[in-house]
Amino acid sequence: MQILLAELLCFFTALTSAENAALVVHRLLNQSVTFSHPKLNVPLNAVYWSFIHNGTESDRLADITDQQMTVHSDQFANRTENNGKELQISELRMEDSGTFQAVLIPKGKVQLTNLKYNLIVYEPVPVPHIETLERHSAELCNLTLQCSVPTNTKSLIFSWKTRHRDLGYQPYTNGSTISVSLRPELWGNEYFCIVQNPVDQKNVSLAAQDVCRGERQPFLRSYFLLLPAILILLLLIAGLIILMRRKNKKAPAPTNGNTFSDPLYIEVERNQQSEINQQREAIYSQPKRRDLPPKSSMHTIYSVIRHNT
Repeated sequence: MQILLAELLCFFTALTSAENAALVVHRLLNQSVTFSHPKLNVPLNAVYWSFIHNGTESDRLADITDQQMTVHSDQFANRTENNGKELQISELRMEDSGTFQAVLIPKGKVQLTNLKYNLIVYEPVPVPHIETLERHSAELCNLTLQCSVPTNTKSLIFSWKTRHRDLGYQPYTNGSTISVSLRPELWGNEYFCIVQNPVDQKNVSLAAQDVCRGERQPFLRSYFLLLPAILILLLLIAGLIILMRRKNKKAPAPTNGNTFSDPLYIEVERNQQSEINQQREAIYSQPKRRDLPPKSSMHTIYSVIRHNT
């Protein structure tokens, strides 16, 4: 009992007075972390782990004696394992960020060994997005590219890389926003925004030609939209022209000079038999007159007959 109290006294004394620098450890949310201690030449009597959070608050995490571990913290219960040399914590949470301190008590000696680990837990990096603000001049495509993430995640670092067509990537600059002025021969450039923290990173790319050509030649998009209507109109005009040509082929074609050849003459004789019969009836109906009707004369009529050749 006295030995245990002495060990606890040494533990808390070392806990409050130790000034060793902490080893920084970065981990991603829901991952696991393992804290190990250096191998000593003598066996250990006990290892005492504590957790310091919010800068000053210290909680007793676990005690390890005779390779048996007792967990005292509800925060790390059911997530802590020990094999005698390492302390492993699984399913890390954001509130697990803090300082983990171990006090190693060798057997038969009063000298203690103090270890510190500063754990920082990070959220996964969200998928970034590039917003473009363009302004064109006669020869240049001026772009302002702003890289952002949908959530307010802490400890993010923004950087850019670029490449021209099939060439390799080249570092460009740091920061979430860049501005570039591109001549047409440089519209093949591609810009990559890289968002990262110490344990995770995401990236997104943008091809300059997609923006420069899309905004520089808006009439092309209008042309492709009107193309079906233009084709229909051309087909209607072509059909009308073909129809008019067919009608013109049916009409007589005019010749040089006179339209017709030399006139043809035909002699037309009136039907006089009916007239003679009428005159005879008139004579017989008048007995007093015995004169015969005068002989009818013959008239020749010339007429021009037109016909198509």
